[in-house]
Amino acid sequence: MSAQERLESGIWDAMLNRPAHCIEESLGFYRTIDHRIPEDDIREHFFAETSIQEASVVGAKTILVLCGDMHADFLKSILEASKHQVEVTHDLIPWKYWQ
Repeated sequence: MSAQERLESGIWDAMLNRPAHCIEESLGFYRTIDHRIPEDDIREHFFAETSIQEASVVGAKTILVLCGDMHADFLKSILEASKHQVEVTHDLIPWKYWQ
């Protein structure tokens, strides 16, 4: 979703001001944990609609969608509700850094 599309959908400010908190990890390093916000639903529906539309344009039967781990399971639910078969892998992200 482009910056202009975020502005037009009314989620620009929320994306810029996403709540988060920090946790301390080993050796005194800190990591930011992002919190989900209602505007994530808007983006995920946009991802799903765009993916379905673009796959239809080229006649694709299978597509690969790369997205942040915070969005993967929610995007899966949206696509499955639209009667699409979805497989999600979290193999590259062993730890969840969002809530």
